[in-house]
Amino acid sequence: MENLELITNEIFGNNESSIAKDLKLNFKKYLGPTSLGLSEVALIAYSLSNVLKLAPLQQAAQEVLAASEYTPEQIIEAKEIAALMGMLNSYYKFKNFVDNQTDYNAAGLRMNSMAKPSLAKVEFETLALAHSLLNSCEFCVKAHEQELRKLGLTADKIHDTIRLTSVLKAVSLL
Repeated sequence: MENLELITNEIFGNNESSIAKDLKLNFKKYLGPTSLGLSEVALIAYSLSNVLKLAPLQQAAQEVLAASEYTPEQIIEAKEIAALMGMLNSYYKFKNFVDNQTDYNAAGLRMNSMAKPSLAKVEFETLALAHSLLNSCEFCVKAHEQELRKLGLTADKIHDTIRLTSVLKAVSLL
């Protein structure tokens, strides 16, 4: 937790605008008690921070993950899921944009890692949901939210994942 708190100043610097203050408060909320545990926050932050260009957060989150039960393979997967979801989200957004589900064949895109992830299935799906939200893929957001419900993830954890994703995106735009 400490190393995540230390990067707050690095991320926000001396920005004391009212918007920066709001974002800082929202960011700090996830460093304290929420429905998400520290390792869940670190996993989401690590996975999203590379895409969002939040290098200090990525480093701090990686340290938390390395000090916890995560293997190097799982940490790499958490980072690389952004690439997989970028591909899938782009494809399924296209399908929704053209609103034509019949003229095109199946996606035909390899995604074996989704069937047997290194991370726990619920962790993989949580990251897939977060990236789908970042990439604005309505189809994928719905699919991953439904899968997380089937896996037994609580509405509070899903909601906090979405709020954390939203806060991190906003912080990256400062």
